[in-house]
Amino acid sequence: MRSKTIPWKKLLMLLGIALALEVFLFNWRTFATLGAKPYVPEYVLSERTVLISVLDAEPGTVHIDYSALRADGSESPLYVDIRLADEGSAEGYPLDQATIYSGAPKTTYLNVHSYGKASSMAIVLTPQFESEFELRGITFDARVPFFFSIPRLLLLFAILFLIWALNPANGLVLREYGTTMRKIVTGAIITLNLILFLVMVRWGAAFLHPVWAYHYQYQELARSISQGHLWIDVGNEDLTAALAAMDNPYDYRLRLDTVPGSEQVWDTSYFGGKFYVYFGIVPELLYYLPCYLILHRDFPTWLGVFFSGGLALVGAYLLVLRLCARAFPRIPQIWRLTLAALLSNSVNFMIATLHADLYYLPIMTAMACVFWGFFFLLETRVRLEEGRKAVATACVGGLLLALTAGCRPQFLASSLLLIPLFWKEIRAAFGKDGKKERIALIAALIPYAVVGILLMVYNAARFGSPFDFGATYVLTNNDMNHRSKNLELLLSGVYSYFLQPTGMSYMFPFVQTVTHYFGYLGTLIYDYTVGGLFWSVPLLLGFGLLGAARSELASKRLFGCTVLAAVLSLVVAAADATVAGVQVRYYLDFLYLAVIAAGLVLLALTDRVFAGAEQWNGGSGSGDASGAFTKSPLREKYLRAFLLAAGLYGIFFQFMAAVKNSGMLDDNVRIYYAIKAFFP
Repeated sequence: MRSKTIPWKKLLMLLGIALALEVFLFNWRTFATLGAKPYVPEYVLSERTVLISVLDAEPGTVHIDYSALRADGSESPLYVDIRLADEGSAEGYPLDQATIYSGAPKTTYLNVHSYGKASSMAIVLTPQFESEFELRGITFDARVPFFFSIPRLLLLFAILFLIWALNPANGLVLREYGTTMRKIVTGAIITLNLILFLVMVRWGAAFLHPVWAYHYQYQELARSISQGHLWIDVGNEDLTAALAAMDNPYDYRLRLDTVPGSEQVWDTSYFGGKFYVYFGIVPELLYYLPCYLILHRDFPTWLGVFFSGGLALVGAYLLVLRLCARAFPRIPQIWRLTLAALLSNSVNFMIATLHADLYYLPIMTAMACVFWGFFFLLETRVRLEEGRKAVATACVGGLLLALTAGCRPQFLASSLLLIPLFWKEIRAAFGKDGKKERIALIAALIPYAVVGILLMVYNAARFGSPFDFGATYVLTNNDMNHRSKNLELLLSGVYSYFLQPTGMSYMFPFVQTVTHYFGYLGTLIYDYTVGGLFWSVPLLLGFGLLGAARSELASKRLFGCTVLAAVLSLVVAAADATVAGVQVRYYLDFLYLAVIAAGLVLLALTDRVFAGAEQWNGGSGSGDASGAFTKSPLREKYLRAFLLAAGLYGIFFQFMAAVKNSGMLDDNVRIYYAIKAFFP
């Protein structure tokens, strides 16, 4: 883009709007307290309780200046419980609990509302962690300082620019951009996304060096394999003997009561008197074993989550961009990148980055294999349609999808999408003129056979059966051998995963956990989730427009894939709920399939909307910045509004849900309150 075509006036206007929002919206409390008259009341401090017996005034904004130093030198947050008496209640009443943190000064200013003038007040100050507490001062009717945030300003500008740039009236949407420019912008956006992931992984302080023994299973397996056996050396002789003496060592409650130290072998598979890792072997071979054999040190799990999550993210971006280039070429370049960003970040990578532990590594690795596998297999189909050889891409794609069985077997369901995706090629492979198709089909299937045989050998060596992955021998919170499997349990799980309304609040972190109560007279295994996917990832609602996109999807031979992806998402969710319950990480087992289904519908509709874009204003399609395309169809405006609103809301919701479930409030309070201070 030449410099003279850059709409500097528009950009400056957007920057001005962002600046105004930063100054007046995010600092509204500063302006609201400009007329305040700060004063320090007479108080008595008694064992961290501030007693104010004579007040005769409205408290207004209360500023608490304190220090609560922990042993490591960091500040502890402070729980603030206030009880006041006022003109409306002479006997006094308690207020909701507030939390302040001196590391985020904005939080130390509390808006206290009384019925008329308050007559007395008691403020109980309780450090969240053990610390040396000192109250430096307390001010009533305080003026809130101005807190300016450059990162927040840039984020506001980026969102406003995106909304503005995607409006065809501004002439940027239909403009053609050079290959170099496209690569630079695409690379920059993906790089920024990866940096954000790395930063978020580092925020999860508890998972950088976990204190839980069972989080080191992969490290133990690396040592075991190097010594020539597959069982891991955990626990001790007394623990093993106690488990062997039990009639049913998988009885969770009895095991906790009768086997001291059983938490050391939590979530390992116990079989034949030995302990095994039931998590997929692929992350072990990819990260841990090479690191141990070459560097003679343990591989950090958080780094594996970042590597696999980063590969999955890049694969998702490239898959969407390849789909646009090959199947939906009428989608403008700006919209291609926008859709790639929105869809890629709707798969809830953020819950894994803020919870980078043993459980998420196989899931992230499997997801990376799925997205890159489909990227290569989509290229395979294109090559076959063009009459070119496709052995290499078919083999790599088949291998990656087959490896999901060695990461997390649930992801193997995605391989069924190959049937509708390659139905024409499969039929041609059985004809006399289908040599290229036969070779590509064999090249894709051979990795499945090889991986399948190796996994069966691995399973047989551990559990005596080639088809036993060890999940039924897991020492976890329920006996997998005797777990009830019925329709009522299945339906309650599917409802929780997809339909249960979310818990929301206007208080940070805004997302609240929901209550799982179904009147089910049996054992329910569940985490404290934040509701169903249709509420938290509203882009999935785009699948409801399948009928409108049917002709476009059918013409691209993608209709079957779309329907099957949605069905498989339900099937995997039902299987997870029935076999293991409702767990936060299980959402990732099937969310990507739902996003694929909804994403294909939305890509098809976007492609249709822009089919006749050059005629929107009767112009030539020059797309200059003077507002050439001012009469875009109403359907384009509705679709644009839905994609931006649903996509951005979903990313925001998933980020907040990740913050809520990460344990950051206890493990990394500095970052938690820095994020909190980001909001008004």
